[in-house]
Amino acid sequence: LCWVCLGCFVSKSDRYQLESYGLYTPNPVLEGLSISHKNKLIWSARLSDSLWAWFVYGRKLLVWNAENNKENKTNPCFELGLPASEVAHQAALVWVFEPETGISSTHACCIAVSPEGLIRFWRDVYDEVEYFEYNTDLMGKECELVYQVDSSRYILLTTTADLVMVTINMDTVRPQISSKILTESTGWLGNISMNLSSLVFGSTGQQSDPKTICGCVLKSSSDFTERIYVVTTNGTTLTKWNVSNPNNEKQLFEVNLANPLQEKFSIMMFNSVSTGDMDMEIIDIKPTTQTHPT
Repeated sequence: LCWVCLGCFVSKSDRYQLESYGLYTPNPVLEGLSISHKNKLIWSARLSDSLWAWFVYGRKLLVWNAENNKENKTNPCFELGLPASEVAHQAALVWVFEPETGISSTHACCIAVSPEGLIRFWRDVYDEVEYFEYNTDLMGKECELVYQVDSSRYILLTTTADLVMVTINMDTVRPQISSKILTESTGWLGNISMNLSSLVFGSTGQQSDPKTICGCVLKSSSDFTERIYVVTTNGTTLTKWNVSNPNNEKQLFEVNLANPLQEKFSIMMFNSVSTGDMDMEIIDIKPTTQTHPT
């Protein structure tokens, strides 16, 4: 996220153009940036598909609607308190979304997770003092990212590339929060799927050093049925899960893409397949508009 005047070019080249979005940056955000710079605090920001933005610095979380910012000078900015943690908070562990209730888009729900796995949930960011907490059992692991799967489920991705499914039931007076760690498929069909992928892409191998962790949620529709997938990467290892059915999540495959990525890079850069070793990682993945995700 970049906070400069509307229409200003942040960066521009022959291949891309980066332009500021929105008109008015809430004053609390500007103050937070100033405080972070002065006190050398770690800060981060994120923007959801529904154009809700949030800014994290220290133990503070600022939330506002970036779409309304284009026309509304008085667009409110909400300050929420993050859950207790001994580790620095980050915007990647927060998700803001509009509830599927038909109410105004000026209202939103928010889930914030501490690196240790303590969840804090606000049913409405307008009411910052009313929140609900739940502590996940991560067995000493730390959270790295959070993604929304559907209206009630969220995926936590740990620093060791483990997946934790969090479910929030908002149909009750007090939201009910639960979680579970997803484990690999052990059925014969799951084993065949993973074995076939190893034949095509090569063995997954073992990774001893910490790697870059990233992920995304894919959705596709066929035969009037929506399918939901979670794809994660750990270094060059890619894992795909089918999470369409609650309580019946299945790992489809896990493959190491090091060899095909190295070959593709060598051909593009040197017009030949290199036999030398390359230190390569996948640093980000994004869903495409294809009907059938791969």
